Amino acid sequence: MSGRHGILPALAGVALLSLALSAPAAAQATALRGFQSTGDSVLLVAGRPVPGARIYRASAATLVISSEFPAPVLLQAREGVVQTVQLLKVAEMPNGSIDLLPGYVLADQGRFSIDELEVHFSVGGRAVVLGPKPPLLGLNRLEDLREHDPGYRQREEAYEPSGPILARLREETDEVRVRVFFGSWCPACAQMVPRIMRVADALRGSKVNFEFYGLPQGFDGEPEATRYDIHSVPTALVFVNGREVGRISGNGWKLPELAITNLLSGA
Repeated sequence: MSGRHGILPALAGVALLSLALSAPAAAQATALRGFQSTGDSVLLVAGRPVPGARIYRASAATLVISSEFPAPVLLQAREGVVQTVQLLKVAEMPNGSIDLLPGYVLADQGRFSIDELEVHFSVGGRAVVLGPKPPLLGLNRLEDLREHDPGYRQREEAYEPSGPILARLREETDEVRVRVFFGSWCPACAQMVPRIMRVADALRGSKVNFEFYGLPQGFDGEPEATRYDIHSVPTALVFVNGREVGRISGNGWKLPELAITNLLSGA
């Protein structure tokens, strides 16, 4: 759970600060498999944003796939190096993660440097910057979250809410509004908000409606956070006929449909 000032996530979303250069040697052995898609970074080549770039992150490395490069680019934190790898050795696993297949060959492209919130390097003589994506702020649709970070969509599709509990929620006759405060920069939100998204999508057309309100990092003084006394994200306020009946945070997000049902039962 992330508080007002958040967890300084890997260069505010870029990954390499948290991948300390003093990482143990064993980290490299596991860094080249299990890459997870992330949408919290943007890629610039020769000063221009690159739409459609795919960025993946593992425990001690970042993998970037883009038509701007002759081959996928690998940044390994322990060595501080930039390398390319054959595209045919980059394989998507059934769960959506990326592995480098046995027999891959890495071609050195130089080293990267870190400048505040950006990672700088070059590939084929072209200047490249990997930086944090601006956060989602204010009210957002499900489609906005999916577009912002493909990892949200993957984790949303992977979550299977309880059918009987969803059926019970669809029978609600009162107007229920669930306002979810989240941060697109927040690691806990990246894991838990997709579960809520899956439930929200399953309850479309019912009396239970969802709102997703994005907050900036360090959200002290943000009007809505102050108005509703939000101290951490993700936090949801549950309203029944306009009256707040409770809040959900922390471990409650493991089974969001159950947490909402329990609040409504108590109300």
